[in-house]
Parts: sequence; structure tokens; C-alpha cells
Amino acid sequence: MWTSVKPWLAGLVHAVVSGAANAAAAMFADPSHFNTTPEGLLALSKMALAGAIIGLVMYLRQSPVPPGWDGTTDRRKREDNST
Repeated sequence: MWTSVKPWLAGLVHAVVSGAANAAAAMFADPSHFNTTPEGLLALSKMALAGAIIGLVMYLRQSPVPPGWDGTTDRRKREDNST
């Protein structure tokens, strides 16, 4: 089971970090608003959080549950049992 969970968790972390890192591009796009002042850092952190959430949701949409978490290793069996 852990052989399928580790890559899934790694992908999940990568999606969150990538989404949050995209907020750094805002500093280049609008440096007058997203800067190192407390207000700018707050705006940047809100943007990073939103990007992380979007990355998380999009990854879960693509890879909802790794094989083996529901007791089956074959995705077709899971889909047949869900009806």
C-alpha cells in the first residue's frame, strides 16, 4: 500500500508548493503592491495560500485516491463497486 501512497503524497506536496510559489511572480508583475512591507507581505501570503489551495484541489481532481486505500488495488474494481 505504501508504494502507491508515497508518490501520491509527494505529488500532493509538489502541487501545493508549486501553487504557492506562483505567488512570487506577483512581485515581478506589480512590485508597488506586492512588496516587503507588512501590507505587501500580507497580500502576497494571501495570494500564496490561494495558489496552494488551487494546486491542492487540481491535484486531487487528477489523482483523487491512490490505489489500495479502499482495499482494492485495481481501479476498475473500485469503479465497478461504486455503482
